[in-house]
Amino acid sequence: MFDGFLGDENSFILFHVIWFLICLFEVSFVYLLIHKITPTIKH
Repeated sequence: MFDGFLGDENSFILFHVIWFLICLFEVSFVYLLIHKITPTIKH
């Protein structure tokens, strides 16, 4: 499925960059969601 795609170095780097950005977005979204649900809790 990923043959040829992961074989290209530029595509491989781009894949990891996109994966990193998606993970960063999800972590930020969950963090903001938790603070909106529990705004009274101070860490």
